[in-house]
Order: sequence, then C-alpha cells, then structure tokens
Amino acid sequence: MHAFRRHGYAGISIKQLEEATGLSSGSLYNAYGDKEGLFRAAMAFYVDGYVAGRIAAHAGPVATLDDLEQLFLTLFREPMTDGNGCLVVNSTMEFGTQGSPGEEAMARSFDLVTAGIHGVLEREIEPERAAAEADKLLLLYHGILVFSRAGRFDEGFEDAVRSQFDILRQSRDRFRSRQGTTQKEE
Repeated sequence: MHAFRRHGYAGISIKQLEEATGLSSGSLYNAYGDKEGLFRAAMAFYVDGYVAGRIAAHAGPVATLDDLEQLFLTLFREPMTDGNGCLVVNSTMEFGTQGSPGEEAMARSFDLVTAGIHGVLEREIEPERAAAEADKLLLLYHGILVFSRAGRFDEGFEDAVRSQFDILRQSRDRFRSRQGTTQKEE
C-alpha cells in the first residue's frame, strides 16, 4: 500500500514490490495473480482500513461540525504530510476513475467521504444549505490531498479550514436559534 502511495502504479516495479512486501515475485503472483491484483488488494486495504476508519471517527452518524473539522485538520499531520499523499487521490490522478485496477475501491472511498461530509452537514446546518456547503467541503478536502501529494502545504491552509468551519458553525448556530424560536411559538 505505501509503496503504491509513494511511487504510483506505473512507477513501481515488481522488484520494488518484492522489497516493499518482503515476498518473492512468485509469492506475489501466487497470492495476487499479478501487479493489478496486488494493487487492487492494497487499494481495498487502504480504503477499508484507513479511509473508512477516518470517516467513522470524524464524520460518522453522530459526528458534529467540530469532529468534521478535525477530519480536515488531520490532513496537515502525519502520514498525510510525508509528501506521498492519499493513495485514492494519487491513483485517481494517475488513472482517472474509469478502467483502473482500483476503480471499485476508489469509488467506495469517494462515496464514503461524500456521504460522511453530507451526513454531518445535513444534521448540523440548515437543510437548504447542506448540499452546497458539502460540495464546497468536498472540493476543499480533495484539494488539500492534491496539495499534500505535491508537497505544497502552505501555513495558511489550516487557517482557511478553520475559517470555513467558523462560518459553518455560525450557520449552525443561526439554524438552531431559529429552530428554538419556532418550537417556542408552537
């Protein structure tokens, strides 16, 4: 998984995969069939373990805006700051989304992130604004991951994330205030 994250699919040889896994090429082929099979397994492991775990922790069914903000802020910490980026985003940039060996896992990752962000915003802010705000956050999230791969983090990026979430918290507070007023009137 980390070898593919570092080098990409096309940029890594079977020899390098042997070194990264500690397995011989024969063992790799017996276990995974070919390089594509190993890549699919690595991608599935990454999505099912790393991505799904992050979404469950920061954007699960009871997550708040503060939890969601932490999802974004953790992008500025290890391992995402190691210059290797996100395996899903890197692979999407390498292959596109159609016809790649990791297509299914890549789609699952995008669906997990999208559903998590949408779910939190649908609970926390005005329903009419939730979809548009979620789309903004999706662009911000994946943009951060692209900059991660490029090694182009700027000190102001974390402040930009915090600023965006301050705006969302203000929206949440106004929404809650209006809900309280409406319930009192009834």
